[in-house]
Amino acid sequence: MKKALVAINLVLIFSGVAFAERLSFKSYTAADGLVSDDVSKIVADSRGFLWFCTIEGLSRFDGYRFKNYTQEQGLPHQSVNDLLETADGDYLVATSNGLAVLNPTGTAYPWNITEGRLDQVSSEPPL
Repeated sequence: MKKALVAINLVLIFSGVAFAERLSFKSYTAADGLVSDDVSKIVADSRGFLWFCTIEGLSRFDGYRFKNYTQEQGLPHQSVNDLLETADGDYLVATSNGLAVLNPTGTAYPWNITEGRLDQVSSEPPL
């Protein structure tokens, strides 16, 4: 009788585990708008965005779509290694060619690779 009770208890315990809820998982790639499939770091900020540091730039994900930042928008190097949000709400971006301050509301000016400077053609603040 004891063996039967132990067997019934084990069946009940393991049946609960078998019906446990599974979390959904979505994989994103460059086909979905990510700047590169080679992601080195993912950072969550205080505004609810996810930032993806990749070998070809930085991608911000708002839960629906990606916004990409590359050398065309002023990053000093295409390879982004890390991102840090400051207490003031600015973003420090560590690239393979130095540190950059990201202003998401600024104007995109391309980084001049040969001269190592931003090609800012107006007085509007850079990205």
